[in-house]
Amino acid sequence: MEKKEINYDVGGVVNHFLKVLHDTNQIVTRLYHANKIHSEPVPLHETDSLPIVVGNLPEFTRDELKVESEMWLFKKAIEELIVGLTLSLIAAHKIFKAVELAKILIDNPIPELELNKKLDQIQRRPNKLPLPQLLDEIEKLSGSNLHLKNEILTMNQIRNCLVHRNGTVSSEDLNMDSQNELTLIYIDMINYAKKDGELVEMTRVLKKTPFVTKMIGFKSKETQISFKLGERVILDQNIFTGVTYTAISFLMNLHSMCMALKRNQ
Repeated sequence: MEKKEINYDVGGVVNHFLKVLHDTNQIVTRLYHANKIHSEPVPLHETDSLPIVVGNLPEFTRDELKVESEMWLFKKAIEELIVGLTLSLIAAHKIFKAVELAKILIDNPIPELELNKKLDQIQRRPNKLPLPQLLDEIEKLSGSNLHLKNEILTMNQIRNCLVHRNGTVSSEDLNMDSQNELTLIYIDMINYAKKDGELVEMTRVLKKTPFVTKMIGFKSKETQISFKLGERVILDQNIFTGVTYTAISFLMNLHSMCMALKRNQ
């Protein structure tokens, strides 16, 4: 059998997620601020057909509509981040499987037809795997624990609750080690500055207060938010940002693992 070259895109391990994040972040920023400043009555849909009107149900008040719109926005944002993460994990899975196959073929060459079938399976199979299984298989293939894996799993649990139960925590959402809570774990990137001789956290309120500083820095901090059985999952801009930083940190570490594979080939 002639030598066959197997190419794989290591950059896709990060870039698939970054493309989704790039688009999602722009949309979230625009709609978030538009929702905050909008104060006029909401018109009906602009449509050539009859507008949608659902009768016999109370309309939201203006304030309620703003809250519900923000909730819907961040629900969709988390869904999109999980889509991006899944695409990146699929790319990583293909790389690890291709390297595994290449190592086997060194001492055990196979006919070209059989090889093509195996390569096709490498391309197709991960597309059908749920995110938790992708994580488990990549971890097994790499032989190393995945950095921030648990945080990514909690993000996926939150996504499942939002999508399948409209954000109301049910028994299906509860963590294995908890009797009545759904927990989200993520890494916050906290900005600090020296103010009046002391290091203080740069909160949104402080950022609006003029002061002179000669030192600005940041550090990471693990944050946990829990929602009890029957409670509604509430998300905001801070959570969206923290979840995003966590996903990027996870994928950068995974990308480094894939680059190490490439160097060792």
